[in-house]
Amino acid sequence: MSDTHIVTAESIGAGGAAVARAEGKTLFIHGLMPGETAEVAETGGKKRWARASIVNLVDTSPDRVEPPCEFFGFCGGCDWQFAPIANQLDWKHSIVTQQLQRIGGMEVDVLPPLAPSGPYSYRNRITLRVIEGEAAMYERRSKELTPIDTCHILEPNLRALVERLGNLDGVHELTARVGAATGDRLVVIKGKVPSHADTWRANVATKKGRHLHSAIGKSHIHEEVALSRLRITGDAFFQNNTAGAGVLVQQVTKALDVTNADHLIDLYAGGGLFSATVGKAAGNITAVEAANSAADDLMHNVGRTARIAHLPVEKWKGRGDAVVADPPRAGLQEAGVNVIAATKASRLAYVSCDPGTFARDAKLLQEAGYQLEWVQPVDMFPQTAHIELVSRFALR
Repeated sequence: MSDTHIVTAESIGAGGAAVARAEGKTLFIHGLMPGETAEVAETGGKKRWARASIVNLVDTSPDRVEPPCEFFGFCGGCDWQFAPIANQLDWKHSIVTQQLQRIGGMEVDVLPPLAPSGPYSYRNRITLRVIEGEAAMYERRSKELTPIDTCHILEPNLRALVERLGNLDGVHELTARVGAATGDRLVVIKGKVPSHADTWRANVATKKGRHLHSAIGKSHIHEEVALSRLRITGDAFFQNNTAGAGVLVQQVTKALDVTNADHLIDLYAGGGLFSATVGKAAGNITAVEAANSAADDLMHNVGRTARIAHLPVEKWKGRGDAVVADPPRAGLQEAGVNVIAATKASRLAYVSCDPGTFARDAKLLQEAGYQLEWVQPVDMFPQTAHIELVSRFALR
């Protein structure tokens, strides 16, 4: 039988779980708020730490709220629907501060998180698996699937699309996405296109291997951010919160203060969100992107105004005055930091979706001569423990 303990949660850790102590061991417990007391059972771990699940809530916080979603606790998509958004923002601020201290060894004033959207109805993209013809999501920390027919964090147009998918026999997986500002809809399918797909009132494409094939309409949508219209191919990366993407643009603009005299370097450029917006003020733009689908969108969106380098950032070399870098979750790592240092740029805007890898990279950047001046968390993913942030570094 698993070890059980009565514990009181002290804080929220980087993965979104509450942190508590019992018999000299650190416990990580999902679903518990700081200050709450619960009976918990260990579910796995090591000698000094363990994951634990709630057996019984003994003393609850007055802040605790009832999750609105019937699938919460089973579906792995949301972490924190039991907590008000104000608590969630506090926890995210704390996580960023802790990671900078523990991993980066830095005492930096982290700004209060910005909340670009409401706590629900913000997400413009969702990937669903299919079980027995029904749309499904993976259960929390499991490979088991739970059928779902709605999702509260989806942008209303996307939620309506998901709710009308119907029987999905023959479909293995699908990604549905919308343009929040344009109303465009697209479903990308792995498997067979259902005969009723024309009732979805959406573009439909199929994906085989790395290739997209249009089935109904086009295999892309358009989105508008900061007065710029962007094409987004069905399987290409784009920020999942459109309002949040606008706030990222605002913060990168603030961090770089680009003028017509500047050469802007856009690393991990994706489809050109920052080249198309922040780059409007620059005299020259170089955008670097390795992924084929994103590079195609990049060429379409900013090819007339930017030099496109279609290769991994680590293989690119060049100079510039200002750099914006928006790497994947793994972060810049030493190779990316070396590329930035070689540009001799006077300032850097680093956009990160992982405070841990950001803290590691901030230390490397400091060693390379860049001073971290401010960190601005942006709550792109309410109800989850995911954290986006924008930071400014200046060359010493």
